[in-house]
Amino acid sequence: MEFIFLYIVFFCIGVSIGSFLNVLIDRIPRRESFIFSSSHCEFCQTKLKWIELIPIFSFLFLGAKCRTCHKNLSSRYILIEIFTGLQFFLTIYFRGDQSLIHILLILLILSCFTALFFSDLKDGILLDEFSISLLIFSIIFVLITMPALFWNHVFTSIISFGLFFCLFIITKGRGMGFGDVKLAGVIGILLGGVYTFMAIYIAFLTGAIVSIILVIIGRRKFHGGTIPFGPFMILGGEICLFLGDVLLRYIRLIINI
Repeated sequence: MEFIFLYIVFFCIGVSIGSFLNVLIDRIPRRESFIFSSSHCEFCQTKLKWIELIPIFSFLFLGAKCRTCHKNLSSRYILIEIFTGLQFFLTIYFRGDQSLIHILLILLILSCFTALFFSDLKDGILLDEFSISLLIFSIIFVLITMPALFWNHVFTSIISFGLFFCLFIITKGRGMGFGDVKLAGVIGILLGGVYTFMAIYIAFLTGAIVSIILVIIGRRKFHGGTIPFGPFMILGGEICLFLGDVLLRYIRLIINI
């Protein structure tokens, strides 16, 4: 019963953090203050009341519309809140036996991942503010949890950054943006060694599958616009952060067979 209560608490905290991430994702690209500027409707600029600021509930209660101008609100808002809440829940589920500082750093890293994921989907940009924050939290995480492997992670980061930089040069920026190059380096710091390249493989695999599906259903053409690659890298990074050991164990079993 205590564990269930703990899961619920962390889910609710995650939902609240997700609501704040929505503000950051909207305001940072516009260079709008997220500290001194009050919450308002993006369409009519009306200041929001407290009933409109309750994560998940307000979106559903208002029917996904602005209370004043009745414009439809993006489903991204509630998705980010739920997504962040689930990440916090899964962190306690998988890493609940770790130290408080370990859990806190994981949650900060996941929050940066979420902000990068949805900002890339929304605007096609991996914002430096989130990437730099992710880098800082990742370095602290490695130094605290596995200090003996720090330089191994740095070396992996250099290789990962270099590989993606070469792709960036070869494709002249058409295949991926420089934000993806920087993100590859940060993921190298966070995961290190084999887990980084597992994450990259997952990113390319899932990216290819999604691209093919979009082409088949007519939502995307090969000669048309590009699909943001950052979300697939983040997906691979999160999978390897939580399940890297399990995946590596299965890979070794398959190789032995």
